[in-house]
Amino acid sequence: NQKRRHIEEKMLEECFLEIESSYCPKSLPGDDLDPDLDLGVTGSSGTQEPCPSYPRYSVFAYRPLWHQGVIGIAASRIRDAYGRPCALAGGEGPVLKGSVRGIPGFNVHKALSRCQEYLIGFGGHEGAGGFSVSEGNIPLFSEKFEKVCKELLEHVPVEPVLKLDEIFNAHDLQEEFLRSCMLLEPFGAENPAPVFGVFGCKIMGARLLGKARNHLELLSEGKEPLRFIWFGSGDKAVEVCFPGACDIAFTPRKNTYMGKESISLLVKDIRPAWSLFGHGYRKLACSVQGKGPSIVYTWSKDAASSMYIALLRQGIRTGLHFSGQKEALVHDAGIILNQENGVVVSTSPWDLLSGYSGPGINVIIVHPPVSTVSWNNLLCMAGLPGVNLIFMDKYIEDGEIWFESRFPSKEYMEKMWTSLNHRSFNNQVAIWKAGPMYLHFQDSENKTYEQKLLLISSCISIMMELGMISYDIIGKTPQFVLHRPKGQVSLLKSTLYSLGRQAGETARCAWQMYEGGTRYGG
Repeated sequence: NQKRRHIEEKMLEECFLEIESSYCPKSLPGDDLDPDLDLGVTGSSGTQEPCPSYPRYSVFAYRPLWHQGVIGIAASRIRDAYGRPCALAGGEGPVLKGSVRGIPGFNVHKALSRCQEYLIGFGGHEGAGGFSVSEGNIPLFSEKFEKVCKELLEHVPVEPVLKLDEIFNAHDLQEEFLRSCMLLEPFGAENPAPVFGVFGCKIMGARLLGKARNHLELLSEGKEPLRFIWFGSGDKAVEVCFPGACDIAFTPRKNTYMGKESISLLVKDIRPAWSLFGHGYRKLACSVQGKGPSIVYTWSKDAASSMYIALLRQGIRTGLHFSGQKEALVHDAGIILNQENGVVVSTSPWDLLSGYSGPGINVIIVHPPVSTVSWNNLLCMAGLPGVNLIFMDKYIEDGEIWFESRFPSKEYMEKMWTSLNHRSFNNQVAIWKAGPMYLHFQDSENKTYEQKLLLISSCISIMMELGMISYDIIGKTPQFVLHRPKGQVSLLKSTLYSLGRQAGETARCAWQMYEGGTRYGG
């Protein structure tokens, strides 16, 4: 079993590296900023971590030396990581053996049958299949498989959705109920293990477990403290803990150790607590509901996420699209936009409209652009038939708050450093105590929770670049470590801070164009 695991892990590592080097962009999709600015945001570091902006409709990889006995297992894990149909091939000799794993709404057998001109043989069913292919036909099969996947998924959402059997309040979750769920064992394909959600979990503690510290344990507030384990996700400690509270999807599992039985809560996925977000955009729904297909524009990906949550909370089916996303990454947004009264929040609406073929559409500009290029793109959109630009001037000040949160001033940096020092013990601050749930400082009260979250995160990023803060695991606990500088520190030595000042200059030019445009009718 250990040998099989070693082979499987090596195959997965090679697969992730090949996919990242071939298909993942150098910069992550996100804010709509001046295209000449490079904020230094890059993809994964080559570890076993799926690319967060994978643009293709399928995943395909092969190596002649990959062991045929574990290809099916590896294909399932790659499929789960990317949320795309996955085909892997390997084996010695001129003929390679492969396995395919599909996603909901995708028929694997139908896909292979459409690729059979490049295959020696194939078989399977709707969810999984196998094939044999000559090594010389690998490039042709890969290209055909991607094309077929795109065709078969034309009207099917591709971004994975985790369905919950029940949602609980952390204080209402009882061990007696979880034990009763274990009476439904054994779990399998025809009897899947239940998946539950606990929303708004306030994080009380976190540890990294395992020899490689690659497993994350979370302690959450509840009637009795809840203990969650997320295997293989030790590298997500900052992402999970920093917001201070999160929504957790988990499945219970029975454990027996030294004759004592217990229930473990195994994490399926985690997101920041949505209950904390979107409250600044309660009235935005009135501007989009029932008015035909609409794109809601903001330059900030963080603001876009906040608006997205706010609209979903109002019962509006909404999509989310970031600048830089293309191909499969705009697929789900395109499906929603082509529906009656569909709404997509986007930081790059001109990219969405390049393939739009529906009726008239509203482009609601919540925050003015922060680059002249984007402002000109909006003006060009205004000239397209059926496109109606709507300017929401009441959110202009809100857009400026998002900007100062994304690119903090020297004054905010000083206040942030003082607050972190007050919160620290032995120059250490637990990750969850560095976020807005615990950290408060002057002049931040006019900001929403997510704006404070962005502001603190931006300040910490700059300080880490300057060597004032580092991330470390101390006693298994993820911590920020403060390094008190000797003398004054020049913020201009930070690339992020300097680029933020450049972004401010381009933003001022764009806002002047915006004010002129709205004054004369836009």
